[in-house]
Amino acid sequence: NLYPTAIERCLLDHDEVLEAVVVGVPDDDLGQRVRAVIVASSNLKHRALKKALKSSLAARLATYEMPREYIFVSELPRNAAGKVVLAPLSGPRNLVPNLQPDAKKAKE
Repeated sequence: NLYPTAIERCLLDHDEVLEAVVVGVPDDDLGQRVRAVIVASSNLKHRALKKALKSSLAARLATYEMPREYIFVSELPRNAAGKVVLAPLSGPRNLVPNLQPDAKKAKE
């Protein structure tokens, strides 16, 4: 069992991460895998930030807790009450709302 909140806290410790949500997504081999959906500041390119996050998380999380996929969005989808809506974030990558253009090009 994973605790998304613990992984999210580790992601949010990075200065370039404004918001982060961790969701489980279907995986043919594992059943589910961890996906990190991140709203980043514009100071770093996504690839550089992904590399920095992987390095930082590796020192703090177990291997099975590490996100297998990092998706960068301009904003997280929210309902009328302001709560993050997780369902669209755990679907197919190309259907994630507000997907950043750079993230579409790079296979994570």
